Amino acid sequence: MGETKKNTNECIKVLETVKLALAHINKHKLIYFINASILQIFITIVGKFLLRSSI
Repeated sequence: MGETKKNTNECIKVLETVKLALAHINKHKLIYFINASILQIFITIVGKFLLRSSI
């Protein structure tokens, strides 16, 4: 249980960092789009990992 919470906190920290980075490069739509795609893949992988570890 504690391990899952730790992982979730790390994910939140990563997402906050990514949000800041995206805000900085928001002017460059292509880079923004690529990063959004990478972020979506990352969230999917992390989501599956968290679901698997909680079951």
